[in-house]
Amino acid sequence: MSELQEDIAEQLVVAAETLDGLSRLELQTLLRTAALVITDLRRQVEERTEAEREA
Repeated sequence: MSELQEDIAEQLVVAAETLDGLSRLELQTLLRTAALVITDLRRQVEERTEAEREA
């Protein structure tokens, strides 16, 4: 597992430990934020992969 994957996994464990006390709105906000982060990470990976192909 890459360092980034390990970091994300660790953050997910911490988040899971705190989810029990969150309201529905807080959970929705958390999930939307996670979706935005994942989308941005995908974009970065795609850009990096394309740049490596062109190099």
